[in-house]
Amino acid sequence: MTGQLSLRGTYLDPGFVQTKVSGELQLLSVLELSAGYELFTEREGGATDSVGIGQLGIGLQLGSEALGVRLTPGVHYLRFDDTPNGESGGELSARLEAFPGPVVIRFEGRTGVIGETTTRVAAFELGWRFRRAVEVHAGWGGRVLGDVQLLGPRAGLKFWL
Repeated sequence: MTGQLSLRGTYLDPGFVQTKVSGELQLLSVLELSAGYELFTEREGGATDSVGIGQLGIGLQLGSEALGVRLTPGVHYLRFDDTPNGESGGELSARLEAFPGPVVIRFEGRTGVIGETTTRVAAFELGWRFRRAVEVHAGWGGRVLGDVQLLGPRAGLKFWL
């Protein structure tokens, strides 16, 4: 059994950032369980607003050590900091990863619905793996939530377990 733990931050605008913690656990040779939490935080005029999105999915992981494809249907839970109840929904994600030596090239796309709001994610990341255990990556991406675009440069760490 193998897994990954990721920490990532995205700069969206002055005072507005996204942080994400996620993990993936390979259950069998092609099945993978994934979970994550995204927190969007905006600081303006001494006040702080935030939106959290939790994710849980099970998917297929296909490929080899040099090239991988992941297809994951999942469920989501969205909560605004000023509302007591959240909304749930579903999402389908696809990710393509290439590993030419220690270099990591990653493309990701997701689409779904949370409550009555459509959501889409697109991202590109370029990284470097050290001793096949720790990855440092940077790229561009974000989430579109309804008519709100939350896009910007991103950077993060991934630990390969």
